Amino acid sequence: MKINAASASSDSDKWKDVNETTFAAMGINDVTAANLSAVQYYLEISATPYPRTVAQIQAIVDETIQEMMVNAIYAYLTPLGGGSPPTVEVFARAGITGVDASNLAAILDELSWAYQEAKNNPFGTPMSTKQDIQDVVDSS
Repeated sequence: MKINAASASSDSDKWKDVNETTFAAMGINDVTAANLSAVQYYLEISATPYPRTVAQIQAIVDETIQEMMVNAIYAYLTPLGGGSPPTVEVFARAGITGVDASNLAAILDELSWAYQEAKNNPFGTPMSTKQDIQDVVDSS
């Protein structure tokens, strides 16, 4: 399988012939041009042993997308992050539950407030993990 060979290789051209179409042809969903580099990186650093099954590769892709969405939420919260307001879909893809169209604005306000509070607390965590974000959503 090209994906296993590329992710296990030390050759600098290893991903040359592996793109989002390659993943789709293998039945692996949600790999796009926008997330291809991140997916390739996570496949390279994953501890999942070779050869990986399609299901194992899909799980790594899903984890990659989830991490990217958590990072997108965090980028919105940080003043220099420059992120746009996350949508309900971003929260869902990040694995954050309890966010819908009716409470999205309130959740974003709560997250912004919690980020600032944590940032100003020398012992605080600045809302950079999925669990930090989920905890604020759950308390809202």
